[in-house]
Amino acid sequence: MKIYATAAVQAALRTLGVTRVLDAFCGVDWAEPTMGTFTPLPGKSSLSFRAIPLVGSAPRYLGNAKAGGIYSVAYEFTDDRTGGRALLAPGVAALTDDLRKAALNATAVFLDGTFWSDDELRCVKGSGATAREMHHLPIEHGTLPFLRDLPARHKIYTHINNTNPVLDPGSAERAALEASGVTIGRDGMSFEL
Repeated sequence: MKIYATAAVQAALRTLGVTRVLDAFCGVDWAEPTMGTFTPLPGKSSLSFRAIPLVGSAPRYLGNAKAGGIYSVAYEFTDDRTGGRALLAPGVAALTDDLRKAALNATAVFLDGTFWSDDELRCVKGSGATAREMHHLPIEHGTLPFLRDLPARHKIYTHINNTNPVLDPGSAERAALEASGVTIGRDGMSFEL
């Protein structure tokens, strides 16, 4: 199985023993994604992709290890047949210039919707880190104004925490998304680029 991941992510996954588990079943062929230029997907696909480095830090389970490198990327896909573009960015700590540019050119944008507000966990649990401390821009006062103004045909939040009130179809937060032309990702969704 071919898996695209940055060198830093590959090293982190090896720390967890993911390679050993996959090798026992199907094997893994690690590949580092290209940053900047598009690479065709293997096979007879008309899709090409590239990685866009994002702001982020090493995962918490690495502890105090002085691990450097890129841990968070967005993936931009283009359909060479139709010219359509999709942007997948499930972990966004900041709206970088490269991410903004890719989103402006996208037909479909799948964006980090982990938390509605910066203090969501503290409101639910009484304690915990803020969304921004965990390297996630909150929807409210963060990514929703950005998504709302994009020309993309499809605007979808993914990677949603179970504390996020947008999961409740009757919530004011969900109504705010829908009024902005943004949807919540769900199994079985499909899109034409």
